[in-house]
Amino acid sequence: MPKEIVDAAVDEKLVIFAGAGISTEGRGVLPYSFYDEVCKDLRIKSNPDKYPFPKIVNKYCEKFGRNQMIEKIMKRFQMIQSFPELYYEATKFHKELSTISQIKLIFTTNWDTFFEDECGAIAFVSSKDFAFWNVPGRKVFKIHGSISNIGSIIATEEDYNKSYRQLKNELIGNYLKIALSTQKFLFCGFSMNDKDFQKILQLLKKELKDYSPRFYLVTLDQQIDKQKLREYNIQPIFTDATFFIHKLKLRLIRQKALFDDKIFIDVCKKSHEIEYIHDKINEDNLPLTYPISIYTLAYQDGIMHAFDRMLVRSKTGEYSNCCRVSAVIHTYENIIKQMVKSKNYMGVAYTRGYLNGLYFLVLGKKGQKMMPLYYLYNEEICANYNGYKKILHDNRIFHKQSHDVAKQIIEKMKIGLEGIVFHHRPIL
Repeated sequence: MPKEIVDAAVDEKLVIFAGAGISTEGRGVLPYSFYDEVCKDLRIKSNPDKYPFPKIVNKYCEKFGRNQMIEKIMKRFQMIQSFPELYYEATKFHKELSTISQIKLIFTTNWDTFFEDECGAIAFVSSKDFAFWNVPGRKVFKIHGSISNIGSIIATEEDYNKSYRQLKNELIGNYLKIALSTQKFLFCGFSMNDKDFQKILQLLKKELKDYSPRFYLVTLDQQIDKQKLREYNIQPIFTDATFFIHKLKLRLIRQKALFDDKIFIDVCKKSHEIEYIHDKINEDNLPLTYPISIYTLAYQDGIMHAFDRMLVRSKTGEYSNCCRVSAVIHTYENIIKQMVKSKNYMGVAYTRGYLNGLYFLVLGKKGQKMMPLYYLYNEEICANYNGYKKILHDNRIFHKQSHDVAKQIIEKMKIGLEGIVFHHRPIL
């Protein structure tokens, strides 16, 4: 693992440039490539040197029309999406990459929407999209178009020439050149024999001239042309791209820059445990007997909502980033201080739960097991369900003002009557 790549990742300056080899055209997805399918329809023997991809697509469009070519592309994607096993193989790289939040920029020649679907990336397909550049989040620049916008797909020779002109003259190309000169690029899923890949490198080298940085290429091709590597200033890394990203992630975990992906399994388990207790409190109608118990319900809702957001947003890497989580924790600690001052008892209970949901990520195994699951006025309680009920029974009123507020809420909402239960919405 080159130190330069690890350092670039930590500094959020590592950019992925992805080709078809890490997606639908990768080994283990389908036994035949899209190129092979097109050649078969044309009854031409596959020969990328004689018939490069754009040229063979030209022949296909001349014989069957562009619409049928687009339909063929869509059917291939639909085939992969219809079978979980195929989809898993096609998106292994994307899933591995997803939780590395430090990787914020991706360039790709692929048409699929896997970076959007599996990494939560915002797609930029044309220069017009740069009007939304300030939208926060991970971004993927799709220089050959997207299946979600079939008019943007780059496939024929004419399309490719148009794409090269855009890379040379338009905003998306200019941004690529700026990124290349300021950040570290890791190429994955490309072959040095790919004419399009060579053309892209030639354009970039021509524009950057003597300032062309060193690129890294992850490849399994041990017979790679060394002259081409020197020509484009490329350092090869001979391994599988998904495996390489996995090893990079392990380095970032060891450096305390990322949480291990396994944390989300623990989050799921703890969420189910809390949900069971939450339902039990409502089923036993504890709020009717002990109004103060609705603060426990609010507290538990806070934890579960924090967990829900973590799981939904896990693919963006937001909750894998140790520094970001620490910053969010600090924000919620300040929010609680303000709520305490304003005597917002319900808000304090809910936000304390949400905060503890965030703390769950940093506590470690022992701390996670000891996480308080119950709450009374300004106090988190470590107990089992029977122990919690005994505390309620022995001390019906912990804090008169908060107790009166809880009683008013129960009376107003008719909690416990006609199956009505209390839930705090995920809003402060």
